[in-house]
Parts: sequence; structure tokens; C-alpha cells
Amino acid sequence: MVTTSNESEIQTVCLLLLMTLNLVELDYSKVLFLENLEKQMPSQWERFKQSNIAKIVIGYSLVVWVLIQLIEAVLPTFETPLWVAQTLTFLLILGFPIALLVGWAYEKLPSQASGGDGEEPSTPRLAHSTPKKTLVLIGVGSCAVIGLFGFYMMPFIFDGEGFDDVNISQSLTPKQTARGLRFELRIGETRLNATTGRKSDIAISPDGNLIVYKTYTNNDSSEIYIKDIRYDDADRLLTSLTTSPYSEGLKFSNDGSWVYFSDGADLKRIRVEGGVAQIIANDVNQRGISEAGNKIIYRDQITTQLSTIVSSGGGKEEIPALTAGTFTWPDALPGGTHALTTISDNALNVGSGSIELLDLTSFEVTPLIQNAYHAEYAESGHIVFLRDSTLWAVPFDVDELAINGNEVPVVPGIETYFQRGGASYSFSDNGRLIYINGNETTEQNSSRFLQWISRSGEIESINADRGYYGNLSMSPDESKVAMTLYEGDNSDIWVWDFEREILERRSFGNNSFGAIWSPDGTKLLYQSNGELGGIMAMSSNGSSTSNLLFETPSLVLPRSINPHNGEIILESWVSGCPELSYAATEVERLLQSLELSPACSAWSSISQDGNWIAYSSNETGRIEIFVRPFPDIDEGKWQVSRNGGNQPIWNSAKKELFFWSQAGEHMVVNYDVEEPPESERPSVIRLSNPIKLFATTSPSMIPMTQRNAWDYSPSRESFLVMSPRDLKSTSTEAVLADQTVLKVIENWFSELKSMAPADSD
Repeated sequence: MVTTSNESEIQTVCLLLLMTLNLVELDYSKVLFLENLEKQMPSQWERFKQSNIAKIVIGYSLVVWVLIQLIEAVLPTFETPLWVAQTLTFLLILGFPIALLVGWAYEKLPSQASGGDGEEPSTPRLAHSTPKKTLVLIGVGSCAVIGLFGFYMMPFIFDGEGFDDVNISQSLTPKQTARGLRFELRIGETRLNATTGRKSDIAISPDGNLIVYKTYTNNDSSEIYIKDIRYDDADRLLTSLTTSPYSEGLKFSNDGSWVYFSDGADLKRIRVEGGVAQIIANDVNQRGISEAGNKIIYRDQITTQLSTIVSSGGGKEEIPALTAGTFTWPDALPGGTHALTTISDNALNVGSGSIELLDLTSFEVTPLIQNAYHAEYAESGHIVFLRDSTLWAVPFDVDELAINGNEVPVVPGIETYFQRGGASYSFSDNGRLIYINGNETTEQNSSRFLQWISRSGEIESINADRGYYGNLSMSPDESKVAMTLYEGDNSDIWVWDFEREILERRSFGNNSFGAIWSPDGTKLLYQSNGELGGIMAMSSNGSSTSNLLFETPSLVLPRSINPHNGEIILESWVSGCPELSYAATEVERLLQSLELSPACSAWSSISQDGNWIAYSSNETGRIEIFVRPFPDIDEGKWQVSRNGGNQPIWNSAKKELFFWSQAGEHMVVNYDVEEPPESERPSVIRLSNPIKLFATTSPSMIPMTQRNAWDYSPSRESFLVMSPRDLKSTSTEAVLADQTVLKVIENWFSELKSMAPADSD
């Protein structure tokens, strides 16, 4: 029993010893592990500090922090919008994960030292072997997460109010943020001034309540309407003008009770309530009117310089021109002792002139503004003027008579006529501006369509590009049409072939216009303003160069040719009022007046048999069509049109005479000729009442010197028509495009003061 007990105790003791030894061994292993870990930690930290990732984290963070500080401090100084700063910062944040990924991808293990025996150190290798596809996925995911985080945090990074405050304080003061109310007034279809191409002359009363404007509605005459913008009443007809193509300029009197206007060479005034217009002077040249005290300043038609006359008529005084140049568009300054005026090289280059100060006592002039025209003084203390088609303003001290600020563009897009300096704008004494939006009229009316219109009004398009066409003339065989193509200040003769559908150039001098065909169709005759100024002739097929037939003044157009003797009927615009003449013989080539009427006469057309001449004249007070025997014009005279007309065309095959009314109605008159005695020319013609064929755009949409705007093809029984818009279009947009709209700006003087402050401000 004892033995057994001892063996059991011995086994127990051995078991305890074994467990003790195991615990000791386990603790020893732990100690060894911890000691080994403590030895490895410094080497891992040192390795991390030397890695690309550590360098990128430290360097990129430092650079980004510096850049953000610069962005927040510098960009507001240059009035940079907040979104620019936020975008730059977002890109910097987005670049952080990309930089880390690139650094990790190209991280390399340090090279192994040589093992002795001359072994070379091993080549450094990449710290990992991650596939490129995995790297790309990690990069895209990291950029997406970081990008979303940056986008969310962006509003908290910058002080947006700081940016806004700097922008407002450094760009616009509270005074400069003033912007007047803007609205539009639609005054209907006014058509165009036949000479200038402008939609209307306009003027606003000193109190800003009344507006006057012109419409061109009845055979190149015009009407003046008055509108009271305080009420919804229909616009009231104030007066009618008889020679509106040569009239330009409307002006209220300083007290607002009269409206001044020119009617041909007559300067008139009429009360705003209506009544009979009074003639003040009969030698005005339509280049601006201004009231200075009890006198009117205007441009004299005879001397082509400025004159004054008492506003009620009489007491005319010429203003001596102490400097070279043409004086136009006067505007008297407060006090009436000085006036602004435009001075240019000549009366047809007003837009390239300058604004000068005219002393109405000593007549001395002082230059003020270069490259400017059509100036007016505003009560805000500014001179307002045109440069190209933009309205400019410059501060002006009316007491010191000196400019005291910078020239600033204030309203772009004013309808203007550069040659004569006309502009469609006006403003009241309390700062209400009205204007017609547009640009230089030779540009805005430069896109025209060529189309066929049948006698019943059916329209057929011609496959020709839209262009600035004028002066249509169909060839005798009706296969081609000659026309003028305008490009800016240049113009040349081109021919459109209907069958080949091609446009071919015939003249190359950039100064030719108004071609007509010889009766046999072999030659084109046209006006040239080149070194050899006059009527030129050239082969219609372009096979020969041009030759000068005879010299003429600059604006003379060939209109028709006598088929019997080759006499050329010419239309002269030298005096402003068109006059018909002819070149007497092929040998002498003398320019002689036809003396068809005591008034203006234009648009002549000789019948195919050469026995009759049709023309238009305003001798009755309105432009009408007349017919006379030719060449014996004193043998008789018959009025063809009843309610106005122009641009007559003969169709002798069917004994018809077509003409175009100013309202856009194409009319036909049938005629019959009384048989004359043997060997004598017919001298009696019987005419029917005019019959309307169809209606299109008014011919006043085409300036007078660029007509004829149509021609007739007997074989097609159709008219070739030139129109500023597609006649086939009946859309609302097309109708609205013909409407004249007045732009209105309220409290405009406050805008002028903010946009063009005086130096003292």
C-alpha cells in the first residue's frame, strides 16, 4: 500500500514539474517575441519615414495648405468669383489620393547587402506585386470617395461672403448698381426711309410723355404720328409729308408745345395738338435741328453750313465757318451761347466726323471728341454721342465747357445711317431714353431674297444665296438678271443665270452699280465711281473689259435705252431730288435734262416699241406714275396711278403697264394706242383703271438708289422680286420682324452717372 501511495505522489509531483516547465517556456517565448518586436519597431519606422508615401503625405499637405492660403488671400483681390477658388481647391484635394497611389505603386524595397565572396548587392525590387487593374480600381474608388468628401466640405473651406463683399466693393459702389426699368413700345410696321434705310425718325418730349415718329406708307411720302404713353389711346396722325425720302429729323421745342420737322427743303413746325404746319425756312438740308432761345439752328441747303432763324420765321443769319469741314447735327447747350456740332470731311461721310464745341457769338470751334457724330447734351451732365452704332457718353462740365471724365459705351445697337449721321434715339429732360435697336442700315438691310411671283401671287423660290442685292434688270431673252451686289462700302455688277443657277461677276472695281442691258442683250451699261467716273459699257458675257461712254457726276443711274437710236435715259441724284436726263446721241454723248416735270422725277421706263416713256413724279404732292410720248414729250401727258406708284414696267406684247404702289400692291393698267397718221409716231394713249394683282413687302423696304426692286418676265408671266424677307413665310416671327419696336429705359440719367462718373465724383 505504501509503495502504491509513493508512486502516486511521485507521479503527481512530476506532473506539476512538467506544467511548471511549460509555463516557464511560454513566458520565455513571450519575452522573446516582445524583445524581438521592440527591436523591429525602430527599423519599420525608419523605413516608413524613408518611403515615397511619407514624403508625399508631408510634401503634398504642406503645398496644398500654402496654396489654399494664397487662393483665399489673393483671388478676391482680382475680383475672382468664388467658384474659381472652389474649383482649384477641389482639384488639389482630388490630386492627393492620386499622388499616394502613384507613390505606393512605385515603392521599392531597399537593396540587399552583398553576402561576401565578391557578391554584388541585389537590385531593388517593388515592395508589392499588385496587378495594374487592381491599382486602377483602387485609384478610381479613392478619387470618388475623396472627391465626394471634398465637394461636401467645399462650402466650409472658403468665406463666400468675403468674396462677394470684395467683388461688390471693388467693382460697383451702391450708386453704380442703379439700372433703370426697361420695356418696349410696339408702333407697328413703319417700313423704311427710302433714302437712309432707317425704320423711323423718333423724338420724345422734354417731359417724357409724348413720342413722335414717322411712318413711310404711301409712295415714298411719310406721316408723322404722336403717341401719349400715359394712355392706351390710338396713336394720332399729326401731319403728312410730301417728300419724305429727302427729309430727316424730328425735334420737340424746349417747352414741348411744338414739333419741328423738315419736309423736303422746308423747315416746319406744328403744335402737338395738331393743326396746320407753319413754314419757318425753305432752305433746310435735313441734318439736325436745335432750338437755342428763340432761334432755330439748322443746316442751310444752299451754303451747306449752319444758320439760325427765329423760331416763328424770319431773321435768318448765317454762321460763318471758321474751320474747314461740313457742319451737321447741331445741339444747343443750356444758356444758348454754345452748341455741339458734328464736323466731317463732307456731307456723305458724317459718321467719320468729330464732335466740336461751337461758340455762337465768336463762331470759334473747339475739338471735344474724335471719331464721333450726332451728339446731344444730357441734363445728367454728359455729352451723348454715336460711335459706329453704339451710344457713348462722356461727362461734360457745362459751366466750364470742358470734358471731365472718360468716354464710355452705354447702349449698344442703335439704328444709324453712317453716311448722313442719322440715328434713331432720343431722351427727355427727366432721363427717359427711347431708341430703335439695330445697327448701320446698310448692314441690317443687307440680306435679301430673290423670288418669282406669278400674276396671281403664287411664289416660287430662286436657288440663290441671300445677299445685299439691288438694281434688278432682266436680260432681253429673260435667261439672266443683272444686279448690284453690295459688300460694305463696295459694290459691283453680277449676273445670275436662271438655267445654270450660278452667280457670275462682271465688274471688279468695287465701285459699280445700276446695270441695264442693251436692247440686243450683248452689253451691260452701268455707273462707275472709279477713276474713270461715269457711264460704262462692257460685254454682258464678260468677254471684254469696260470702257467709258461718258463722264457723269457720282450718283447717276442708267434706267432705260431707246431701242430706235440708243439714247440712254439717266436718273441723276446729284441735287438730292432725282431728275431724268438723257445722252443725246452716240457721238456727242451730252447729258441733257428731259424736263419731264417741275418737281422730282425718277424710275423711267421706255416701252418696247420706243414710243412711250413712263416715269414717277411728285408734282401733284405725291409720287405718281405718268406716261408721255417719246421722244416728243410735249405732245401729251397722262397720269396712270391714282393712289401713288413707282417703278413702272412695260409689257407691250399685251399692252400692259405694271407699277408698284408704296403699300406693297402690284398693279396693272391696260392701255390702247390711238392709230396715228401715216409716217407719224402715236401720240394718244388710253388707259384703264389700275387693277391690283397681288401685294408684297412695300418697296420702301429698299432704299431708292438700290431700286428697281422688281422686273417682269413675259414668257413666265411672273415677276422677279427682291425682298428683305422670304415672301413665302407667313409665320408670326416673319410678321413681327416687320414691326418697329421702341426700346425704353427709365431713369437713364442715373445709369449715365454710374457708368460714366465725372472725375470730381
